[in-house]
Amino acid sequence: MKSKLKPLFLILLSFLLFSFVGNKHKNDLDKYHLKGRVKTCTEFYYYNNSGTQKNKLSSRDVDDYNSKGYLIAVSSYFGKSDTILEKWTYLYNNRDKMIEEKGYGYNNRLTYTRRYNCDSNWVKLFSIDSIVDDWKTFYKYDTKGNMIEEGCYKNNMAFNEKFIYQYDALDNLIEEDDYLYNKDSLTQKLFYKHDTNGNEIERSGGHPCDRYTCKYENFDKEGNWLREIKISKDNIPEETIIERVIEYYP
Repeated sequence: MKSKLKPLFLILLSFLLFSFVGNKHKNDLDKYHLKGRVKTCTEFYYYNNSGTQKNKLSSRDVDDYNSKGYLIAVSSYFGKSDTILEKWTYLYNNRDKMIEEKGYGYNNRLTYTRRYNCDSNWVKLFSIDSIVDDWKTFYKYDTKGNMIEEGCYKNNMAFNEKFIYQYDALDNLIEEDDYLYNKDSLTQKLFYKHDTNGNEIERSGGHPCDRYTCKYENFDKEGNWLREIKISKDNIPEETIIERVIEYYP
């Protein structure tokens, strides 16, 4: 599950990754329900204007994993172009805990660096070098490595946003509570359902535009889906169809 913090803080918080101590905690492949020793997962996003037939390629994302199953880079491209729109890289210590994240903008220009400190309660605090450095974020995890809370605030502790997550016995996200500006001001609740493989198949609650069901097609030999179609409340496929190409370590 990627970070849900709102677009206002996208530069600060996009593509949040998690890190844990020891083998009992999940790696990124586990979190994104990818099976096998995935090396690279490329997702192609297509405009969809005529049923379930894919049309124009909108963008593609390339996720690179190390041999332990942790993300080391995420790159986003426009269409078939090799020009990088955005990129994130991740550095870990010898206990597989993330210690640094770097974000890059158009044409691979470095825009920020995050350095992480983790305490025994699985809370991460970090600041951004030279970019809105009065903002801080926090993340809390349960003993199984699931994120149960995230939010952001200023150095004067003025609260801005907070998100609380609940999981089922299989560690699938089933509920999200969003708070804005005040910890007691609930703005929306979202509910999720998953199939037996952990793939999200339905989201409900919240704004009508946020409600959909998902259909998966074409699975590879490891059991990972290669095509996803999101279907809106009105049973009309949404704007994009996602197709995957997955490369594995030998």
